[in-house]
Amino acid sequence: MAKEEIYNRRSIREFKEEMLPVEVINEILDAGRVAPSGNNRQPWKFLVFAGEKKVQLLDAMGKGVKRERHGERERERWHGRDSKTVRLLC
Repeated sequence: MAKEEIYNRRSIREFKEEMLPVEVINEILDAGRVAPSGNNRQPWKFLVFAGEKKVQLLDAMGKGVKRERHGERERERWHGRDSKTVRLLC
């Protein structure tokens, strides 16, 4: 079964305009929170940004990517302004 899932996976590059309900996002993140980790350290934190805060965060991150990468084209490709939220795994 795992092999079948791996071979049949797909990359999603277009997303629906509708926002997931907050309850669904929280349920998904809670499942990730309890995922196995080395020595059960679970060293991650999840942050979800939406609306104007998302735009501000992406602008700041995009400037850093621009500095580190190849210029404006790379930043625009990475920027992600079309999505409703930004998910960060720290």
